[in-house]
Amino acid sequence: MRKWNKKFYRDKYFWIGLLCITLAVVSYTYFKQPFHSTTSTKDIESSELDEQVNEKIGSVSELREAFEAIQVGKEETGEGGSTRKQVNSSLGSPNMKMEDYLEGEKVLTYTWQNFSWESPMPMLSVSYKNDKVVNKNLYFSNEKMKDQMFNQADFDALQLMDTYTREDLVEIFGYPDMESVAQSEMGVYEYYNWFRSNGIYSINLQDDQLKEKRHNTD
Repeated sequence: MRKWNKKFYRDKYFWIGLLCITLAVVSYTYFKQPFHSTTSTKDIESSELDEQVNEKIGSVSELREAFEAIQVGKEETGEGGSTRKQVNSSLGSPNMKMEDYLEGEKVLTYTWQNFSWESPMPMLSVSYKNDKVVNKNLYFSNEKMKDQMFNQADFDALQLMDTYTREDLVEIFGYPDMESVAQSEMGVYEYYNWFRSNGIYSINLQDDQLKEKRHNTD
């Protein structure tokens, strides 16, 4: 059995990514202000971490493909989202399960984080309502990419309200280190983050329109 990478869990970017993922999961019903929620968690039950190495996914590219194939449904009912059975069939058994109650409604969150490769270290989470996906998140801790510069000129050239797809952003900036997708009554929301030597770059889309871009150098 593969041992956990302790350096990964000491990495500040791991905790930033984990925080982003946690906030995204908790706040998927509140997208007027990205990653903010006024809903209090009434009850949380978390299973012990399962250290079993994932045998379904053998590479980073396979994990990205599996993540992209997951359909995110409507926040209220999960309508249109992939089922828990479909996701587990693609990803295998999760390493962690959490039961969360938001405004009295049960939301299950499954997390996969123990794969056969050492780098980049991933964390994928999916939230379900009525056994259908309402939120998905993918984070990579990638030491090599953190040493590289982000393309500031291309980032500055992005115009609010212009149309961009995930494929457009990947072509311009490369794969994000953290991405989250959810759907509210106002549309489909996508959040992308790149952790680079010249700062943290964030891009938020709503129905493929650029709603916000941020560059944090702290």
